[in-house]
Amino acid sequence: MKVLMISGDNQVVKNIDGPFSLTLNGLSEEWDQIDVLCPGVIGERQFNKKVRLFGVRKFFLPLDLFPFLMKNRYDLIVSHDYGLMLNGLNAFLASKVFNIPHISEIHHIEGFPQAVNLKESIYSFLGKMYVSTIGKFCRAIRIDNQGDILRLLTEKGISPNKIAYLPPIYLELDKYRPLDIAKSVDVLFVGRLVTNKGIFTILNAVLKLKSEGIKLKFKIKGRGPLELEIKRFINENKLQDSIKIDTKILNESKLIELYNESKILVCASTVEGGPRVTLEAMACNIPVISTPCGIMPEVIQEGLNGYLFDGTVEQLCLILKEILSNPSLLQKLSTNSRNSIEKYDYKITLKNYGLKYKNLITGASDA
Repeated sequence: MKVLMISGDNQVVKNIDGPFSLTLNGLSEEWDQIDVLCPGVIGERQFNKKVRLFGVRKFFLPLDLFPFLMKNRYDLIVSHDYGLMLNGLNAFLASKVFNIPHISEIHHIEGFPQAVNLKESIYSFLGKMYVSTIGKFCRAIRIDNQGDILRLLTEKGISPNKIAYLPPIYLELDKYRPLDIAKSVDVLFVGRLVTNKGIFTILNAVLKLKSEGIKLKFKIKGRGPLELEIKRFINENKLQDSIKIDTKILNESKLIELYNESKILVCASTVEGGPRVTLEAMACNIPVISTPCGIMPEVIQEGLNGYLFDGTVEQLCLILKEILSNPSLLQKLSTNSRNSIEKYDYKITLKNYGLKYKNLITGASDA
């Protein structure tokens, strides 16, 4: 099977390997050829014998996409859809012109179900419009959790036969594993410093616990537009001894060490597809406290491998106090964390991914 992807990840074409490179390696064992168009970058890369990546223009994608399709023949177009949904729109048009099946991958819609600013409100509106119109003409829509996006697709009349549920987490469990490292961090956050990540919920929880006489070591690992505002919050509330922010880019081995240095990872996001960092942490025996975003309600078992919270500072504080004051509970959560995500090993998930798309094209049963 020859597949054209219009990607939302442009790191691999820049020779920066990460989760998407792992995905491409796995899928190249299942598919004959994969060409990846990466909007917004310049350059090409021969990734392996079966995978090629091409930088193309983001806002002039049709000018690159249509000539490309005139020179190459594919069995499937896969679009990674987010933001303005430009990838999916162009993939849809191309699928109609060249009579190629199209699968739209929607990991999440920014601002849905909860928008926190005008930009997210616009993206949420466009995402719902995309599902209501173009989504009905796709061969399938791939989702990565059975929460908000599944409910939206159902409400918009998308047939269950056109919904492909495939979790997006492909973990190398031989790399992401417990290490014998001393715990120097009580609470860890890893992610982009942007509004939907809920970072100020965690910051205010640390501040509230400090006012109650409970001092935590909280580490923020990430970078983004909220960096200066976060630093200002730390300084104004005299939290320099409690909170450290690290914006350096870590390689994979250093990130794994960071997980292992920590007791708990907190995810306070309003919108997510995975998020991947939560499962990476759990693979290292680090329990997670998370909002019920993305795949988390399917992974977290209350009091067994972590906790879900309602996004409020008050409930997060209660859960943190319960875990950190009870070493036996922390140990139980840690031990169970890795066991609960064994099914996300990349050898299993990527084989299922490749097989599912083959069957969607041929009409065969997954069984």
